[in-house]
Amino acid sequence: MLEYRLSPAEPRKPRLADYRVQGRFVRERQDDFAWENDRVAFRFYGQALETFEKEPLTSSALDAWSKRTSRLVLNDWYLQDDYHRDHGEGGDFYPAGRTRGCGGSGLVVSGALAVSRNFRASRVLAPGPIRLVFELDYPEWETAGLRVKETKRVTLDAGSHLNRLESFYRTAGDGPITWATGIRKAEGVSPRVDRERGIVRTWNTRPLRRERLAGVRRRRRPGHDRRDPRGGRQPAGGGRAPAGAPAIWHAGSGWDGSGRFPDVASWDRYLDAFAARLRSPLKVEVVR
Repeated sequence: MLEYRLSPAEPRKPRLADYRVQGRFVRERQDDFAWENDRVAFRFYGQALETFEKEPLTSSALDAWSKRTSRLVLNDWYLQDDYHRDHGEGGDFYPAGRTRGCGGSGLVVSGALAVSRNFRASRVLAPGPIRLVFELDYPEWETAGLRVKETKRVTLDAGSHLNRLESFYRTAGDGPITWATGIRKAEGVSPRVDRERGIVRTWNTRPLRRERLAGVRRRRRPGHDRRDPRGGRQPAGGGRAPAGAPAIWHAGSGWDGSGRFPDVASWDRYLDAFAARLRSPLKVEVVR
């Protein structure tokens, strides 16, 4: 057992150099909400993208960007507006589209995955410097006579490749909800489904670069395919949440171009270790 002694100190305002996470609403790019830490970057799609004349997209997928730098790059990449090409720091190589992307979620209704549209409102609850927390509100939607509202809370810590996601689904009635999270399944890719550890991951290869996308769930539920009406069949996992309680899972990505994961075995070791920490969380007791 480790013991630490705590004592009062003067508040210290973080310096710009202390920030290892950031996230913001990106009005200049069709209402994205984008966020990153010193390892990875992600985004959810906003309302303006649904009616974007050049390339409209309605999707609540989780999109993943690949980084090989610890620098926070989102503002620069959006300003340059050429982030689908690698200029030395990484880029947006992962086609999330209308699939669940890198761990988007939905409700399981009549054996199918029912998903929301693009988010409508966002707020940052904790801006860093080492933990980012934000929430997104999604518009009310209806499926099979069921009206649903969703608020999604995302937490990303510095140094982590995986987000903690919590979706609060509000429906009529007091019963539990059945939910699932999925990953885009590329042609010819066989996902790893580890029921014991609660892991679903894919290993996608593109010319010159590879991307590893994974979802880690806190509940041990069988992995399976769910049909997303906008994205076909995708490897997925999920569970049931009591009324008023959120669906909770972890999702994120790694990239061989970052130098941290040279092969699939190294990515799997990372996921296995992460899942083990979730099963045996740190316990803190304050003794006065």
